[in-house]
Amino acid sequence: MNDDAPRLQRLLAQADLLQLLSRLFGAPSAELQRGCQHTPDDLRELLRVAGLRGELLERALLETVQLVHQTPLDAWVAEHSRLFECGVVCPINETAYVRRDKGPILGDVAGFYTAFGVRVSPTLHEKVDHLRCELDYCGVLFTLWARALEESSAERAEVCEAAWRSFAEDHLSEWLTGFCERLAETSGLQLYTNAAGLLELAWEALGEHHGLELRRDRPLPLVPETGTPYECGMADSGCH
Repeated sequence: MNDDAPRLQRLLAQADLLQLLSRLFGAPSAELQRGCQHTPDDLRELLRVAGLRGELLERALLETVQLVHQTPLDAWVAEHSRLFECGVVCPINETAYVRRDKGPILGDVAGFYTAFGVRVSPTLHEKVDHLRCELDYCGVLFTLWARALEESSAERAEVCEAAWRSFAEDHLSEWLTGFCERLAETSGLQLYTNAAGLLELAWEALGEHHGLELRRDRPLPLVPETGTPYECGMADSGCH
């Protein structure tokens, strides 16, 4: 029996949680709603296997998934467009929050993806620093890390762990709290208000589980848009 089996299962469950969180910020559709048909017991079991405890996190997860099914699809579509597309009321990309040149940020993110064979899907039509891309990438790292443990490859497991820690600290943790604060302030749809709280709680729980300090003391302000173009060859794509 593989001594790493419990750890392996935790990583796979954490990858599943990240995938669920990512879907919440995708383009709303009936298919997306059907894909979130999880029972409360299923969701509690997911958190248990993932090793992520906490009454607030559990409540946020159950309530948000319930809202996915209770929210009228037309209202969800309209709010998604208002927040993330038309006028970008609430930017959903790292470079809107981090005060550094966009080119190097996007190049570094793309470099992380390439190092693990993650390609970006043209069908998503998003920049590589989109929230969904970065969450999905972390999920891929957890899956590869679990596979390395299953195959008793300590070296590959260490590489995956190092990449997760570096990407989490250098990228998602630099802006996720700011995004969640902005979303909670600007959304008029309860689903997104709940999703903002859930995302922040889940990310904090992952950081605590892995021994990382992922939260900022205060959210970052938005970076003023200067019209500077994205300087990355993958800039017109999205991650999957």
